[in-house]
Amino acid sequence: VLAPADQADIDPFADRLRPVWVLENGAEFNLGVFILGSMDRRRYEWGLDADVPAVDQTLILDQPLEQTVAYPAGASIREAISDQFAAAGVPLFDVDPAITTQLANPISWPAGSTYRLDVVNDLAALTGAFSAYFDNDGRGRVRRVPDLASSVPTLVYGSGGRIISGSMLESD
Repeated sequence: VLAPADQADIDPFADRLRPVWVLENGAEFNLGVFILGSMDRRRYEWGLDADVPAVDQTLILDQPLEQTVAYPAGASIREAISDQFAAAGVPLFDVDPAITTQLANPISWPAGSTYRLDVVNDLAALTGAFSAYFDNDGRGRVRRVPDLASSVPTLVYGSGGRIISGSMLESD
């Protein structure tokens, strides 16, 4: 709960929310970096109560293009993806250096009806990469899909155990 004076200091357009999971032993795990959606306030007899929804930073990329985006045949797909992160104003991003594919044909996306996220994901798909996402440290990422034939699993389920433990929530 923030005091009204602290609420007034929040800039929903520039400030970010970074929740951290802290274990009993003091270990900390970042849970992501989020954009504040709005600053809706409810007025009660005791004062103001703010509801602040938070959204994933992918929203930065998921905006309509202001101008047509085009790349010629032979353009580096890795550089094109990096250009789009930079054009959206994303300060921290990594595009997998294993993405070395060049465009075989020219490609373009029209302004207004296309979203920058579509451009990035279309380019990623051309090179066999996952769609763009933001990691738990708030860094935009596009990375190649690993070769599943040679990948070593990082988690192996034991036989006879339960994969999902706990209960299910049912709502009406």
